[in-house]
Amino acid sequence: MTSWLKVSPAKRSDEPVKARPYFLSLDQDEFCTHFNTLFYSYIYAQSNKRDLVVYDKSTVMSSSYALLQETFAPLPELTYVSEMQPSVTILHAKDTGRFAPFLSSMPIQDLRTKARYTLTWNPTMLAKMLPVIEDNALPPDTTFDVGVHIRASVKFDRIRAPAINVYVDAVAGVATRLGKPNISVFVMVDEMAQFEEFVRLAPKTWAIFTIQPRNSLVRGIRIGTLARQNGNTKMAAYVEYLTGLYCMQKCENLVCNLSNDMDRFLYLTASAQSFRSLDVPTWAPF
Repeated sequence: MTSWLKVSPAKRSDEPVKARPYFLSLDQDEFCTHFNTLFYSYIYAQSNKRDLVVYDKSTVMSSSYALLQETFAPLPELTYVSEMQPSVTILHAKDTGRFAPFLSSMPIQDLRTKARYTLTWNPTMLAKMLPVIEDNALPPDTTFDVGVHIRASVKFDRIRAPAINVYVDAVAGVATRLGKPNISVFVMVDEMAQFEEFVRLAPKTWAIFTIQPRNSLVRGIRIGTLARQNGNTKMAAYVEYLTGLYCMQKCENLVCNLSNDMDRFLYLTASAQSFRSLDVPTWAPF
């Protein structure tokens, strides 16, 4: 005779199975490409109710510097790690098939509001910017009437970079609209020669500011040039670059170029009353 034992069924957990997190790993892209990708990835993960895991130590800075973690304030459901993770869904910087439809479905004002929350400067990084502001004799409140980013022309550009006089004319148009001949202008450049040409062409009544690179080897932030420098030079140049972005964000009016990731970042995060692009007329994520 066979004896059967009754076994109670295993209790099922009431907790839902958590979806696997998204995983973002950085590469050797431009800094603002990293910043924008963090933003796209974070709000995409939030919309899908998933956590985001980021490996940010593979950039041009070094294999030990946590670029995004050091630059921006912490966020909920965002974890920084020091190695590849198992059981994750991988995101890529240029994941246009995933990001573009999602981002295009959102009202632009909603995107800008979310960007200003997501891409808030880390207080520790803000403290590092203060000596740069002082060394370059910038106004203590770093508020300017107009901010300008002059884009360098590179050999394989699909869109030709505007000439320097086009930027000067655009800023003059803002001055006329404001009814202020004596305006303050903050200029970010990819090459210091561009700044010198802008100053030469601009009216002498303008107060023009920029951040002079502390190291003459670094002219603007070109990833290829920066990669050849030592760690201290890289860090100084990076903080100078972020200080420039910080100043641009506080300008009341911006003249930029939406064909590049730096100005896409500024369009999303700056508090400017007006934003004029001299090449691509409207913002797009890529």
